[in-house]
Amino acid sequence: MGRSLICGIHGVTRFPQLLQGDIDFSEKVSKLLLHRGPDSQKQKIVDASCILGNTRLAIIDIASSHQPLTCNCGNHHLTFNGEIFNYKELRSEFNYKFRTNGDTETLLAMLCEKGVDSIHLLRGQFAFALWDSNSQQLSLAVDRFGILPLYFFDTGDSLCFSSSASSIATHGKAHDLETLTRLLLQRAITAPETAYPGVRRIPPGEVWTFSKNSVEIIKLTKQVKKTEGKKPDLNELVRRINQAADRIVVSDVEIGVFLSGGLDSALVAKLVQDRVSYPLKAYTAVWSTKEKYNEDKSATRTAKLLKLEHHKVEITAADWWQAMEVATAFRDGPMSEPADAVFFLLSERASKDVKVVTTGEGADELFCGYPKFRAELVSGIRGMRPILKTTHDVLNHFSNERNERLLFATLQDSQYLRFGSYFSTRWPSFTALSFSKSMNFDHHSDLDALRDWDISHYLPSVLLDRADKMAMSNSVEVRPLYLDSDLADFALSIQARKHITFFATKTLLKAASKEILPEGMTVEKKMGFPTPLGSWLKSELFERARNLLLESESSELLPISTNEMKRMFEEHRNGKRDHSQRLFTLISVALWIRQ
Repeated sequence: MGRSLICGIHGVTRFPQLLQGDIDFSEKVSKLLLHRGPDSQKQKIVDASCILGNTRLAIIDIASSHQPLTCNCGNHHLTFNGEIFNYKELRSEFNYKFRTNGDTETLLAMLCEKGVDSIHLLRGQFAFALWDSNSQQLSLAVDRFGILPLYFFDTGDSLCFSSSASSIATHGKAHDLETLTRLLLQRAITAPETAYPGVRRIPPGEVWTFSKNSVEIIKLTKQVKKTEGKKPDLNELVRRINQAADRIVVSDVEIGVFLSGGLDSALVAKLVQDRVSYPLKAYTAVWSTKEKYNEDKSATRTAKLLKLEHHKVEITAADWWQAMEVATAFRDGPMSEPADAVFFLLSERASKDVKVVTTGEGADELFCGYPKFRAELVSGIRGMRPILKTTHDVLNHFSNERNERLLFATLQDSQYLRFGSYFSTRWPSFTALSFSKSMNFDHHSDLDALRDWDISHYLPSVLLDRADKMAMSNSVEVRPLYLDSDLADFALSIQARKHITFFATKTLLKAASKEILPEGMTVEKKMGFPTPLGSWLKSELFERARNLLLESESSELLPISTNEMKRMFEEHRNGKRDHSQRLFTLISVALWIRQ
């Protein structure tokens, strides 16, 4: 029987040797990571210069393979967060005498024999720290998509690392204008930067190796070659989806699924249900009031068709606000989207039944499922942009905030302004500057560049960070099925343009789903994990939100005037304009500052 862990990792290195304060600091960090690993906590001084720690949430072979783990030669020491799905296949490749049957020692053996640049061989999700006592080097690594987080603080004489940024943030939070403005515009700070001075994050698919006087960065994310001119192989896509499902269900405890009314989660539920021997538990958020975007009916229909054990989590405005206040402490920054609090509440309910949930993160990025991909396609039609400009004022009057962003974006001639506007229409020049630092348009179509940016920035910084932090705050592991590396390679080998039409997104995944879902089964149009925040901010949450932003001390630090916020509240309540997303972002930053 193998062993797999989702947990928290941490440690401290100091040259030439540790101080008592380093050991005390490591113990403090371990306590702050208790929610990530409630089953056990262990620290180990592996040599005079390094202490490693691990807090454990046991999923497979619960009785063995405790961490931190030292190799047979005694020189390499590992603390590991995650799971390697293909560890059984890998074990036979190493000339190593195994003492355990799990993936942790398999990873350690691979690193000892092949080095850190071999992690492209892994299939799974991981963040790990490897200390080499011979070379006195510390390697920190994160999986290809950044499913699991890893942060560090380097003082020069010492370095500490952790699965949580706030646990090692010795200088508080960044309240400077640039940081707060970036949070308002992009919803998150992207790696390697964070919202905490001095604390940095290992970017997806990278290994950072630290020695006494230097750091070496290895980028292991490969560029997938596009199959230009070839018709996508639907059978191969179905095969890789099934292969990903085979990997994702490896567990000695029951698995659950977060079920919305859309395609992505329905497909995940079907794939997992076919591979487990028990009724699959599904969890859906429903609202206490009738809302046009309530996914209750469609999710219930899917659950009945697939014979799932369906649990509905009814959420009120008060529940949502309380979750915002509580969960912000675990987010390592402001909450990025209203759905963050919903994810927290779903995880809280799921934790009563399961330790693992499967989700659909990554499908919209890999298979081009967002409305902005169609907007980008439309904006590229010759002569379309002048037409949109002439009708802008009329169309904008009837738009909600998301459609306003899409419309504004299609009018921009600059790629950076256009891409940035998909996130915010405020301060477009600042938005363009932020995006220009992180986007590369070389050898890409605009659509491919947009997809690449989503995968390398929005996916890890917003969606995966939300999934990890909100679920792990309730001691639940999240497994995003679509981010299987082989499945992702296939999706990325197909040009973004071939995933969409002028009338539909995610066309290839939809075609594949017809080969997997029961015949005749239909799913609702994508709603994007919606919340009724717009209506709540006109009623139940109006006074609470207004008081937070206009009367609390934290509001003084926000890069927006009180009069501007008053105007937004009144326009929103009166139905003149939909400011729900703008107000949410201000609320989330204010709550984070207040923590």
